Amino acid sequence: MFARIATLCIAVVMAAGGVSAEPIELKVSTVVLNPENPTERRVGRLLFLGGLALRSERRAFGGLSGLTLAPSGDRVIAVSDRGYWFTARLIESEDGRLEGLTETEYAPILDDGGAALGGRWRDAEAVEIGPAGSFFVSFEGHHRIWRYDTRASILLARPVQLRQPPTFRAMPSNGGIEALTVLSGGELLALSEDGRDQNDDRLGWILHLGTSTPVSLRANGEFRPTDLTVLPDGDLALLERRFSYIGGLAIRISRIPRSAIRPNALLVSQQIAVLERPLTIDNFEGIAAAPAPDGDAFEIVDRE
Repeated sequence: MFARIATLCIAVVMAAGGVSAEPIELKVSTVVLNPENPTERRVGRLLFLGGLALRSERRAFGGLSGLTLAPSGDRVIAVSDRGYWFTARLIESEDGRLEGLTETEYAPILDDGGAALGGRWRDAEAVEIGPAGSFFVSFEGHHRIWRYDTRASILLARPVQLRQPPTFRAMPSNGGIEALTVLSGGELLALSEDGRDQNDDRLGWILHLGTSTPVSLRANGEFRPTDLTVLPDGDLALLERRFSYIGGLAIRISRIPRSAIRPNALLVSQQIAVLERPLTIDNFEGIAAAPAPDGDAFEIVDRE
């Protein structure tokens, strides 16, 4: 199973404002948690249920930087920092192992005029599903959060920009909102990758109905937030990454209690697992969660 490689040829047709998506060929291969010990399945408090590596020779593909799951839990919606939507249905084994993808779509994210995003406007970093079929997408470079009404088609959706606090301007150009999730009450929780307050903690905001209140995330060494997701019990799972030329790349998954999310709060996460070499890791930037058949939670982490 782990050696199987499938090649998918996907044709996506889109006509809006002269934008079209071309066919894309993907190579989808399964990966193990630890190449040096293929039977290993646990790290920290996580149980590994399968991983996929996606490759394409097309330059437009890649840079997946945020993801979410449809309410059914079997379809993934992702955005790329190259300005594209990526959607696919997950193929799982009877025991819940991730085996492949099907029904894949890949197409440009549009602006409010129906044109594909370009330049510094296309750097999408996070996506979360909202009420009534909408999606929230955060962008770096030109820092903003756009809401897309996708009831007709995610591939044709055009955005409405959310009102943003003036403190968005305090974020570095390449350190904007990487972590975004929708709380149970409909509020958005947004965390900056590298915007910092006077205590050197990460800037954050709770956004709701055009208003915003600040929060902050306690700094954790060199780890920087890259995404958030709400777990079935209401707590949050936080994804962070760390890179140095001496220590290399490391990924951290931690938990934030739902009770801690309130205006002006300092959020402190509780470590679940740290992934480092020789484990299979890459530039992980997205995390999503859904109930498993037995009622437990599982996480899916994407790779750029």
